[in-house]
Amino acid sequence: MNGSNFLNELFSSLPTWKTMIWLSALLIGIYIALRVLANFLKQTQYLRVIRPLLNRILKKILILYEPIALILLFGTFFLINPLYHGGILLVPLIVGFSQVRNYLTGKLVQLDDNITTGTIIQVNEVQGIISREGIWGIHVQTREGIHFISYSQLLASGYTLITNKEIGKFSILNVTPPENSGNRNEIITLMDLLTTTPYVDWNYKPDLSHTDRHSRSIRVRVFLRENSHIEALSRLMEEWGYDCIVMDQNA
Repeated sequence: MNGSNFLNELFSSLPTWKTMIWLSALLIGIYIALRVLANFLKQTQYLRVIRPLLNRILKKILILYEPIALILLFGTFFLINPLYHGGILLVPLIVGFSQVRNYLTGKLVQLDDNITTGTIIQVNEVQGIISREGIWGIHVQTREGIHFISYSQLLASGYTLITNKEIGKFSILNVTPPENSGNRNEIITLMDLLTTTPYVDWNYKPDLSHTDRHSRSIRVRVFLRENSHIEALSRLMEEWGYDCIVMDQNA
């Protein structure tokens, strides 16, 4: 087989635009299914015993799925026309190499269960609570404000996870759900909302219960990561539409 025939046979077997469209639809469908499953696990009242484990496994799958799907899509795009599309992909790859490296570094960092929203972290002189995990880095809430730390900086500078439990305390709040809450299970709804806050230390699971059989008010006993977070949590609950009264601390 001469060189020209080999190239013709090689390029004739390359994927087409139709292949890429089908692959895109398949990858998007799988991603949507994983997201729906993740939301279901967060809201379901079943599988309580193994739900935390399933959530952790699914979180790791979603973290890895995104870059793998992108690599498959860009690889297919490249193979459709290697010479032309290779040049198209090479320019943004060179220009945005640091961002691509930071993005992939972030996926590795996010696989660590300790680097998550609500964790107290110190990077150089910045110490605070991780309030959000972004695509390019983490947002750390401190007393001075919110600091952004890229994933590359996080690994280059190193970090310390603060686990001293004495910086936080138990608090008891009396919470009344909004009138328009309908027939929802208020305790499950409020527990789900609490999982979105950076103030709660989930090493101590919050205890939620109705104050009595006929009352809509909910007694919330929760361990906060810092003493000062009680005011921020109260304001956040009021933004959710709840009436919130701080009953006691160090409970």
